[in-house]
Amino acid sequence: MTGRLEIQLQHFALVATAWFEGATFIRNYWEFFRDFVDADKLANADWPYFQRLGTHIHAFTQLAIARANALGKPNHPIETYRNVFMDLAHGQDPVEMRVRRFADREKKLRYFGDSAISEVVGCQVLS
Repeated sequence: MTGRLEIQLQHFALVATAWFEGATFIRNYWEFFRDFVDADKLANADWPYFQRLGTHIHAFTQLAIARANALGKPNHPIETYRNVFMDLAHGQDPVEMRVRRFADREKKLRYFGDSAISEVVGCQVLS
């Protein structure tokens, strides 16, 4: 039996090529994240480095208050941001475990909602 998601994906497949041709921001975001997750850069990242996420996560570009809450001022020590992103991009555990840690409601970055988390995971895991 075909589930609802499968049906939606089949419908999207019919228009996907045209949609992706018009959605150039997706490639720009992906290229940003490929550079963003560089281990040397993450290890030495400062707050402005992490604030750049605000213009490369659709959830933050579309909702200024979400961007301001998450990235206007640090909500954690800078080491937390470094460690969280370093673990997600370069951790030794299987990707599923790293994603679960990144999305864990108790440990996730403050003001990073489900939409922002899914975008970061998609861009970093696919990079």
